[in-house]
Amino acid sequence: MDKITYNGKTYELPKKTMAIVQKEDAMYTKSASLAEQYMKQFEYAYAVLGEENIVEILGSSDVNEVDLSEITLLCNMIDEAYMKKINDQNIKRAEKMLGSKAVSQIISAGNAAGKIANASRYSKN
Repeated sequence: MDKITYNGKTYELPKKTMAIVQKEDAMYTKSASLAEQYMKQFEYAYAVLGEENIVEILGSSDVNEVDLSEITLLCNMIDEAYMKKINDQNIKRAEKMLGSKAVSQIISAGNAAGKIANASRYSKN
């Protein structure tokens, strides 16, 4: 399960459903004002964490009473948590490719070309 740690406490995130993605999409669409943008971020965090956790984390469930910078930070943490498994899998795939024979041969060929270039540069002197 995806989770974030905020002020030393861990919060489990619900699975990323279409309802959450719709709130996320709204958060990233162009807003008429900065205030509207913060409201969309707050709605996204609220949809993911619920009222009880929002009050615990931000001190209130009223967007007019919370530190708006903390809302942005919280949304960033949520996004990172949801992407963690995907990013980890991409890293493993890249590490596997880097360890493959074909990549090793390309690296060896590049190293050999570098040695040839260095040797020809020094042999002219």
